[in-house]
Amino acid sequence: MNAGPLHDPFLEKFLGKPAFHIPTESRLVEELFASGPESFACVKIPTENVERTHEWESAGFRVVDVNTQFELRPTAFSPYPPNALSSVYAVRPAEPGDREEVESVAGAAFHYTRFHLDPAIPNATADELKRTWAGNFFEGKRGNDMLVATKGARPVGFLQALDQPNCVVIDLIAITPEHRGQGLASAMIRALAADAAGEKRIIAGTQAANLPSIRLYEKLGFRMKATSHVLHYHGPFNSNPK
Repeated sequence: MNAGPLHDPFLEKFLGKPAFHIPTESRLVEELFASGPESFACVKIPTENVERTHEWESAGFRVVDVNTQFELRPTAFSPYPPNALSSVYAVRPAEPGDREEVESVAGAAFHYTRFHLDPAIPNATADELKRTWAGNFFEGKRGNDMLVATKGARPVGFLQALDQPNCVVIDLIAITPEHRGQGLASAMIRALAADAAGEKRIIAGTQAANLPSIRLYEKLGFRMKATSHVLHYHGPFNSNPK
C-alpha cells in the first residue's frame, strides 16, 4: 500500500508555501510533481537503497543531508565523574522562565540541520524554525522533557527529548558556541540516561556533516544504527492529482 504525502503546517508557516512530508515507504508517483503550486516536500530513503534515491532525484528532489541515527541503552554508561563539570555550570530540568534563553540558544546554535544545509532555504529561516521548535516545548506542543545547562541561573544549552513507548529520543540538543568544550552536552545526555534508569533505549539523530556531534555520541557509547538520505523538493506539487 502506497502511503500518501502528509501535510506539514509547521514547516509551511516558515517556508511560506505548502509543505509535505512523504513517508519513507512511499513509492514515487510522478503525477504529484506534474502540476500544482510552488511547494516543499521531503522524503528519507535508507542510504543502501541508491536506486530509490535516484528515482526521487529524477522527480526533482535533491539530497541535502545524510541523517545518521545512533542508539544507546542507558546501562552502557560508565559512572559519571562527580567533578566533571566546572563549578560554574549545572544541569537541571527546564523551567517556564527559561523559555527566552532557550529560544535564543536554539536560534543561534544550529548549522548542520537539513534546513541549514538546503541552499534553497535561507539560514535566517532555518534559525527561526529551530527557535520556534524549541519554544514549542514551553507551550506543550513539542517534547516531553527538557534539560538545561546553566551558567549561574542562565541557560547556555538545552536538551529536548521525546518520550516514546520503547525509547527516549533526543529531539534537539544545543550549546551556545562560547560555552562549548565544557562537557555540557555530555552532562545533559548522562542526566537523561539517569532519568531513563536503564529501562529505555536512547535514540539520537544527527547529520553526517556534523562531525563534532558524531564524535560526542561515539565517545558516550552510542552506536550507529541506521543512515538515510534526506531529500528536499522545491517546485510544483499537487498532493491530490487526478
